[in-house]
Amino acid sequence: MYYANQSVLLASKHEKEKAIADVFFKKLSCTLCVNDFDTDQFGTFTGEIARALSPYDTCVSKAKTAAKHFGYDLAVASEGSFGPHPDFHFIPSDHEIMVFVDRKNNWIIAEQLVTSKTNYGMITLNSTTELSDFLSQTGFPEHALILQTNSDKTVIAKGIQDIETLRAALDIGFKKEKELFLATDMRAMMNPTRMNAISELAEKLADRIACPCPHCHIPGFGFQKTMGSLPCKACASPTSFYNHEIWGCIQCKYQEKQPRKDGLQSTDPQYCGYCNP
Repeated sequence: MYYANQSVLLASKHEKEKAIADVFFKKLSCTLCVNDFDTDQFGTFTGEIARALSPYDTCVSKAKTAAKHFGYDLAVASEGSFGPHPDFHFIPSDHEIMVFVDRKNNWIIAEQLVTSKTNYGMITLNSTTELSDFLSQTGFPEHALILQTNSDKTVIAKGIQDIETLRAALDIGFKKEKELFLATDMRAMMNPTRMNAISELAEKLADRIACPCPHCHIPGFGFQKTMGSLPCKACASPTSFYNHEIWGCIQCKYQEKQPRKDGLQSTDPQYCGYCNP
């Protein structure tokens, strides 16, 4: 294994080592190290500090900044974004990005995961709002909550994990405003469902790091883009479904065409612009 017995710095303050350390050790024989590094400087979910860069660039910046600060050649970082699912807009999704940075070789190996397995949710409430359904849907108290003012989203309390703390925070909030904003706390250590997604993505990234380029043999060979269009089963017209994947090397220009992982070779007429305009 290319990185066997090396130390990798995790750029995180939210206990993500619980989801990543065992995966990196088992699959890459790497030891994950965690130092006191404030990743909130790159942006917070509650908006006190705005995320100035894209999720990917933020992730890379986290890893490189932490690695340089603590003197590591290798670092890993992740970044999550939450909102409507890209394919099914009526359900929420978690979009996780994770990068592995090799400063010595100037390599970046990245993977991403989009999943509908998230408790992401929010509600605007007043003093008479019934909260039982929202608390049940968001997995409270195993999953923490954040309470903010509704007008300017000033944080009243984070990491709320019991009903007494929630009631106390609501009492404080309603002395400030008549309406408040209650949302899921999406920080990894406060959200077991998100921690599971990070662990799943760590597996995906570790597998990619362990995959060498068939041409130059450096790590990180894997998915780069999709190409082509699957034909409609009924009329053979091209559809919006991609036909195959292109895998490539992070350093040389070598690429390979790979079939779809789901094995599809055509799509139903409902996805065809000609059959179902």
